[in-house]
Amino acid sequence: PIVAGHQAAAHLVRGRGLGDDYAKTVDVDYCLSELSSMGEPMTKEFHVPNSDAYEESTAEGMALPLYHRQAKALTRMRAIEDGKVEFNEEERSEHILNGVGWCLMGRATKTSPLKGGVLGDAIGSGKTVVTIALILSGIEEARSNRSLEEGRSG
Repeated sequence: PIVAGHQAAAHLVRGRGLGDDYAKTVDVDYCLSELSSMGEPMTKEFHVPNSDAYEESTAEGMALPLYHRQAKALTRMRAIEDGKVEFNEEERSEHILNGVGWCLMGRATKTSPLKGGVLGDAIGSGKTVVTIALILSGIEEARSNRSLEEGRSG
């Protein structure tokens, strides 16, 4: 049974070049189920995250204030940039056990910091302004991390 879980885990790790430390943080489990009672696998409802739960923030250098929803989006985008927003990945590996009518299911899960995202909003709602505010809010930190000797632009 552990092999089924490890096969699922391999899909989360393979090709990422992240090494053994990353692989050790993947959770693996498995279960047996009768084929006749299986149906579709249990999955969580897909949820598109938004910025409603975030506080409003501002960026130095903006001539005009952001709208409330833009200020919340800026806060969420800064949290993503700072690695404070988590993303849950899940892979499954299913194996039919012929002759006994069972299915062995392995599952691997990993919670990681979200890397990037999509700022999706209606036309004319200020996506460019929010992006400029994000750049302005991180510009001093980027400048302080700049190193010509090490080839880092910020």
